[in-house]
Amino acid sequence: MEFFNNFTQDWRRNVIKRTPPSRLVRLLKKAWQPEEDYANIFGNSEKKSLPSGKGNRSIADTENESILRPFQLAYQTVTNHNSKNSGQNDLTIKDELSWKKIDPRVVTAAKATPPKVNKKILINLINHLHFTHEQVYIHMQDKINREEFLNQGEPRPYLDDKVKIRFIDPGSFDLSRHIPLNLVIDNRKSLIVFPIDLQSLSQESLVLKLPDMAHSYSKRQAVRHPCDGIDAEIVQGQLNVHGGLEDINPHDLRVSLNVPEDINPANPLFLKLSQDNKTHFMGECRMLRCDNKGSYIILQPVHSNRPVLTVRKYPNERVRITPQPIINFIHPLCGLAIQKRVDDISTSGFSVTVPDQESLLLPGMVIPQMALHLPGMISNLQCTVQVIYRHKEKKNLARYGFYILDMSLHDQRRLFDAVNKVADPHVNLTGKVNMDSLWELFFGSGFIYPDKYGIISPYTDALKETYRKLYEEGQDIFTHLTYQDQGQVYAHMSMVKAYEDSWIIHHLAAIPMRGVRTGLKTLNHLVSYLDCLYRLPVSSKTMRYNFCYYRPENKFSDYYFGGVCKVFNRREICSMDLFGYMPMTVETKISTLPDGWSIETFSQDDLILMRDYYNALGGGMMLDAYALECRAAENGGLSGQAADAPAKNNIMSMYKKIGLKRESKVFSITHDGRIKAALIVDISDLGVNMSELLNSIKVIVIDNTLPWPILQDAVSRAGKVYGLDTIMVLIFPFNYLKQQGVECKKRYYFWVLNTNLDGNDMDIIKNRAKITKRKFITERFIKEIARRRQKRLLAKLEK
Repeated sequence: MEFFNNFTQDWRRNVIKRTPPSRLVRLLKKAWQPEEDYANIFGNSEKKSLPSGKGNRSIADTENESILRPFQLAYQTVTNHNSKNSGQNDLTIKDELSWKKIDPRVVTAAKATPPKVNKKILINLINHLHFTHEQVYIHMQDKINREEFLNQGEPRPYLDDKVKIRFIDPGSFDLSRHIPLNLVIDNRKSLIVFPIDLQSLSQESLVLKLPDMAHSYSKRQAVRHPCDGIDAEIVQGQLNVHGGLEDINPHDLRVSLNVPEDINPANPLFLKLSQDNKTHFMGECRMLRCDNKGSYIILQPVHSNRPVLTVRKYPNERVRITPQPIINFIHPLCGLAIQKRVDDISTSGFSVTVPDQESLLLPGMVIPQMALHLPGMISNLQCTVQVIYRHKEKKNLARYGFYILDMSLHDQRRLFDAVNKVADPHVNLTGKVNMDSLWELFFGSGFIYPDKYGIISPYTDALKETYRKLYEEGQDIFTHLTYQDQGQVYAHMSMVKAYEDSWIIHHLAAIPMRGVRTGLKTLNHLVSYLDCLYRLPVSSKTMRYNFCYYRPENKFSDYYFGGVCKVFNRREICSMDLFGYMPMTVETKISTLPDGWSIETFSQDDLILMRDYYNALGGGMMLDAYALECRAAENGGLSGQAADAPAKNNIMSMYKKIGLKRESKVFSITHDGRIKAALIVDISDLGVNMSELLNSIKVIVIDNTLPWPILQDAVSRAGKVYGLDTIMVLIFPFNYLKQQGVECKKRYYFWVLNTNLDGNDMDIIKNRAKITKRKFITERFIKEIARRRQKRLLAKLEK
């Protein structure tokens, strides 16, 4: 009875000190019903009730339970002034203000606390509210029916010890019957309340004098943040409901529904939050409760772990950087500016730790624009990230993981360089390279051997200028990775954009550094860089394919690149095609081909026939890596269609930006109108590729009956653009040369890798790069034994 008496007295004073038992609350509600509702005491009422129980409540609202009236009352409206007075002194909210607005009952509870806020703080707070265009609430009372309600107002700056409050809706205020009682300021975590010392009053505004002290009531631990312009879509079974996100706090979300619907709280639902056709969150949620009209629901995400990738055998290494990196972003749902310190970081993501009651991060939420700063190293790295997990930590903290979804190619290089320097300070991806030391490496390692230097020696000045442009200005078309110490380069590997969607990996050169095998170190770092690069969208990484040329006699290249292709055993992921590599003389006297033969522009019809032939050989990615689709579109589409205008980002314009030359044209060798072979005429500055593989002609023969003299004449005609007597030519397939009785001493494998790989595929490449001397020798030894056994078996069969 003592609890009942205290509870009754507190109710009359509109102050509830603690939550009564739910059974007692139900009894009191029914006991206080008017006589005409007695028939509903035993559950016959048609009114909707709310789900109860701790499982259906958020942490935030449990904290507010002692100061808020029951949820159903939050949608009552002010009684119509023309209707008869019911005689009850009820507190109501004006014009169906949503339940997130302040309940006037809380004002009484706030005034019961001792004043804590001094006048100086009040002045600064009101001036800040005016600066940010936020609002306050005027607690008012109706003289006639004694109803109390809240009216919204905009504060003006503090001046001469007075503050003017302009009503948001002057029509809702009746000067003759409404009395201002208190001013209420919602400071998110607390309510600041003080009686209004009225100086003047009009239909549009009031002027008040600030008190020396004001009351502050702080029971809310989880701050709600209003959201604007966020579309919400809810799917539960066959039910599809649209609405808007009203506000968010660290534990749940409040969604308003366009059309009230009966959503089953016992079953999960899927929520999609978007703005301007950009999805910010999509995931499974549970419904905590709804209002009695079904127009608002409170949702809570179900999953705290939303992995983007599968578990990796070789994940990118996470490091801790001092001083800690900082992230800055605008919350995509509520527009709040957020800054956090990063605990650890890798080239593909990072994690932060924040107080549990302050976090507004939802696992699965996409943040479209975030700035990452590494103090003392780099700043303002722009990226798109996704929250992928939330782990509960000690001391009311939560740890959140972020995955980088998108980032520009240049920013990705800078991030990789900064992170990997922590683990290995010799790595250099974006820093300046000592060009004198680089040339010393190329000659000292044997990368530029005597025969090769004999070809390039007349053009040394032009070669040096080409490399200066690539290393200093070519960030859009060139990437280099060096392993160096105190300015001395010990290893080098680079990639250059060869075609619109393809980058060539080349120029691996290395010498030991105090016993360290720098070549393997460089290869492993490049593979790690490719790991984070391949995850980016094609529009950012600007590549669909990586390729390289290597000679079968090169044991290391065959072990690594050939081994990767054999392990995948899927030509749509990794393919190898054997070319013959030989010099051919350009006969300037040849101007035409024999009757029936001609050189035509490469068309889409030719590409279709070429794909059929290539797929019959086993298929692969050679044709796509050479960007034949782009060349066919530039020359003309299907028969009778006009050619497309060259794209602004075609390969020629990219090189032209930094003063380098790069062209790629494709021609068809036809007989009686049918294609027999294609000529890919690649032109570039000397030394972009040291073997001139980007400054040569590639021949793809699709009919092995093509006479060798016809092909020689066609190459002579196309090769005149080089202005040389002898040019280098790559010919596919290699067995065409054998069938034509042509001797070819050099062979090159054209190795192509599709960059759209998943984590498991990338682990295969990483595992292959983790080479040990013993492992390499063992594998070569096993292959040699197998070769000898096969040779002996064939010899026995011949006998």
